[in-house]
Amino acid sequence: MARTVVLSGALTVLFSMGIRQSFGRFLQPISQDLELGREVFSLAMALQNLIFGLPLLGMVADRYGPRWVILGGALLYAAGCLLVPASSGALDLYLTLGLAIGLGLSSTTYVVLLGAVAQVVPPENRSPAFGIVTAVGSFGTFALVPGVQWLISHGGWQATFPLIAARSGQSPCWPLDSRAAPVLRLSALYCGRAVVISLFIITPLTEFSALLFGGMIGFF
Repeated sequence: MARTVVLSGALTVLFSMGIRQSFGRFLQPISQDLELGREVFSLAMALQNLIFGLPLLGMVADRYGPRWVILGGALLYAAGCLLVPASSGALDLYLTLGLAIGLGLSSTTYVVLLGAVAQVVPPENRSPAFGIVTAVGSFGTFALVPGVQWLISHGGWQATFPLIAARSGQSPCWPLDSRAAPVLRLSALYCGRAVVISLFIITPLTEFSALLFGGMIGFF
């Protein structure tokens, strides 16, 4: 059970941090298409990083449990990514790329997830478990960037954001609550399988379909 939670937490951090690290690839296309200037995008990213670094959601998770914080943060992360292509001005970018995604990042990365892992891993095994989660998250910061760049190059930045929204909303599908060990064990098992199916079957098919559809629109 603890291994499944560590694996699920590591995958969540991998995608959250990997997607975050790829946002720099959107600077030029968003600034050019919206005609806002690079300083607007940079300020939105600065707001995102400021919110991301706040310990507020970590304190909320410690008080009420990480389950709903992670789930709510994932949905907010996905919603922010979905709404970025609909932005038409600076305020829209500040609210989506800055505020919404910043709150989502704060809920689905190290501060909250390491606390969740600590609830189910024995004290003598916590250091290796924390190392696995942080190492996988660090791997995601460079492993996902080439894929996002490829999506931008072939489908455009507007089509890429819904795809990374699907990624960010898939990972944290397991409830984390130390007071519900039987439910945790069962949900971790099935959600671990769901994550694997989503990563290697559903999401690649979705991405291929979106790119094919975008290519057909460009052709006609």
